[in-house]
Amino acid sequence: MIKHTFKIVVILLLNSPLSVQSQPGTMVIENGKFDSNKGWFNHVVGNGKIEVVTGQLIVSGVNKDDDDANPDVTPATVYAYQDIEVGKTGTLTFKLLSYATMGDSGEGDYPVFVLNNEPLKLYSNGFVEGHGGAGRHINNDLATGNTITYMINLKPGKYRIGFGVHTKDGYYGGGVAVFDDVAFYPEKK
Repeated sequence: MIKHTFKIVVILLLNSPLSVQSQPGTMVIENGKFDSNKGWFNHVVGNGKIEVVTGQLIVSGVNKDDDDANPDVTPATVYAYQDIEVGKTGTLTFKLLSYATMGDSGEGDYPVFVLNNEPLKLYSNGFVEGHGGAGRHINNDLATGNTITYMINLKPGKYRIGFGVHTKDGYYGGGVAVFDDVAFYPEKK
């Protein structure tokens, strides 16, 4: 009797709405909570840096070294990424927990969402460049300590997604962006 009851409970749990709802955000993205580096690869340029600390992704942009008389002023993007495959149209979500820079100003550095190797600006109103709307993009002059949630609609296909900091000039201090909670939710039909 106990063996049969156990089978019924397991079948009910596997078919319950709770188990179906908890899977969509984890089916496409591996380790979207940044519990470790698992699932993520690093694209690091120059002295940029990527760390996973206390369940958050921390990306530091490129900056010239104090003793570097001729820094490389080529624009560069430092980011953590993974390749995903979306089988059904849905929404990719992620959070920018903060962005700041030490000593720099202007629009020379800013946090980005990388889609298929293209760095896209993040706006203070929750939009991503080219995906929805516009607004004031977060940069050295518009730093944020407020958590901003972003949503991007994706159609079925293969994508490279990433989170990082783009640097135009590499002078006066690198930007630091903190990301968390990356998930994909397919549309319900």
